Amino acid sequence: MGFNVKKYSDTEFEPQEYFYKFPDLKDFFDEGDDPGFLLRGLSGLEYYQCDTFSETNKQITELAEKLLTGKSQEIADAITKKLGLGVEIPEIMKKRLSFFVYGVKEPKADLELAKLVCKRHPIEFTEITDKIWEMTGGGFHEKVKKKSIDSGGEEKSETP
Repeated sequence: MGFNVKKYSDTEFEPQEYFYKFPDLKDFFDEGDDPGFLLRGLSGLEYYQCDTFSETNKQITELAEKLLTGKSQEIADAITKKLGLGVEIPEIMKKRLSFFVYGVKEPKADLELAKLVCKRHPIEFTEITDKIWEMTGGGFHEKVKKKSIDSGGEEKSETP
C-alpha cells in the first residue's frame, strides 16, 4: 500500500468551518456585523467528549449528592441546577448541547448560551448542531498555505 505516513504526519490539518447566518439575532450583534455563528467540525477527542457528556454529568450529580447531604441538600440542589444537571434531558439533547459548546467557534459558546439558543430558537439550534455533525463527519482538511505578495507585486508561497 502506498500510504505515506510521514507526509500525512507532517501535513497540517484544520477543521472545516461554516458561517451559519442567523438574521433573527441581528439586534444582538454590533452594527455592521453579519449576524451569525462561525461553526467548526470537531476533533476526535471533542467528539468523544460530547459522546460521554451525559455520563459525566450523571457522575457529577451523584458526587454532589453524596458530598452534600442533610441540611446541605439545598446547596447540592443549587449546584446541580446551576450546572444543568439532575434534570431529565434526552441523551440526544445533551449531545447536541455539547456539540454546540465545542463547535461554535465565534462567538465563544458555553453551556448557558447553548441552552438559551436551544430554548429560544430550537430549529436554528438543531440546524447548527446538524452542520457541526456534518463537518465533523467530513474530517479535517489539509491546511491551505496562504500566499503573500513580495515588494515586486508577485505572489510567493509562504514557507511553513
